[in-house]
Amino acid sequence: MNRAVKMFVALAVGAVLAGGASAQTPRKGLFEDPVLKVGIEGGFAAKSVRWDKGTDESTIGTRRLGLAADVAFANGLGLSLFAGWGSSDPEDAVFRNLPISLEYAAGAMKGLAFGAAVRKTLITFGDLETGARASYVIFTGTSKTWPIGGFAVEGDARGRPKWSEFEIGPTVAYKAFTRLTPYLGLSLNWFRGDFRMTESLGELGGEQVRKFAQKGLLRIALGASFDLGRGFFIDGEAGAVPARGKTGTGATVRLLYGF
Repeated sequence: MNRAVKMFVALAVGAVLAGGASAQTPRKGLFEDPVLKVGIEGGFAAKSVRWDKGTDESTIGTRRLGLAADVAFANGLGLSLFAGWGSSDPEDAVFRNLPISLEYAAGAMKGLAFGAAVRKTLITFGDLETGARASYVIFTGTSKTWPIGGFAVEGDARGRPKWSEFEIGPTVAYKAFTRLTPYLGLSLNWFRGDFRMTESLGELGGEQVRKFAQKGLLRIALGASFDLGRGFFIDGEAGAVPARGKTGTGATVRLLYGF
């Protein structure tokens, strides 16, 4: 990680944890009368990755759906949580260090996904509100087994993926509308993990673990929060990670009810 990236992360972390407190008029204690929202969250992404720090590249498709909670504390601090089902599809990943080379084409593998995000309002300029946020998502896949055909003996392959994603950076929201709040986010985004493949073909057997990492680093996101009335809210965000060859994309949607 070069010096500029380290400085960006350090500044963003400081902003998320402590920034902006002096720029706002103190209100209640942090844990007095928090606003709680609960609901469901869904998301998908197509991540452009490089395997084993080499020249092999492909796209990893991810999906997740589950329960979400959002807590807004005093002084512009917020916390979001997610827990649910996920899937991962490392399409076109090639495993050459097995008895028989394999190119993965067995579809998405299911698993569990968990996430957390913290956000902090910083300074307001008229209808513009600046902030910072950091998020972390982890996915652990279950094993998926499929038969290997075309040989004199029976065989099968078993794969299991896992990955994590960390993101941190500033946001700018437009607060002029009564019910709609659009925003722009710019962040550093790390997506990485591994895919474990086990092969059994007659008396032959082997295992190979391939690691992957996202090609790009800078993520640009556009999102909005809409107050539907009667305590219901819908949040949506779409983002892209530009990279040479293919840009990674993704989106999330949350439907929440506030108490």
